[in-house]
Amino acid sequence: MQRFTQLYLEVDRSNRTSDKLAAISSYVRSAPPQDAIWAVYLLSGRKIGRTVTSTQMRDWTAEISGFPAWLINESYDVVGDLSETLSLLIPFPDPHDSPPSLHEIVEQRLQVIGKLSAPQQREMIVTTWRQLNADQRFIFHKLISGNYRVGVSRQSLILGGIAAD
Repeated sequence: MQRFTQLYLEVDRSNRTSDKLAAISSYVRSAPPQDAIWAVYLLSGRKIGRTVTSTQMRDWTAEISGFPAWLINESYDVVGDLSETLSLLIPFPDPHDSPPSLHEIVEQRLQVIGKLSAPQQREMIVTTWRQLNADQRFIFHKLISGNYRVGVSRQSLILGGIAAD
């Protein structure tokens, strides 16, 4: 998840398609194959499926942070991005252990969470928050919500970023 987070942030900060494609191509060449496959899938605009609501995420953030719901809502109004707001309000410091890989996040959490009860979903989300730093939580929230955009078309990704290598 650490490498994918770095990739996402690098691609998101660039305005040039050629720079975005170069970063993606570099990631795909150097990432473990299971992560590279999921990265291409996700960056091409595909979504895992939304199974946890933004309301649940806000409520769980309020519970573990101690911040009242109104303050979370006010913070969201200022920040303008719920994924970023929640990632910054979650009180867990940077973890000491390595975070799960991208394929572990997708296959063991995002694809599974829809089959769990609400308390089990909460436990899985909170456990994952503890394993990630703020930037990684931000990307994790984007993956959960399906609200991630990188400004590279699927065709450009395939023809310019991957097939050229």
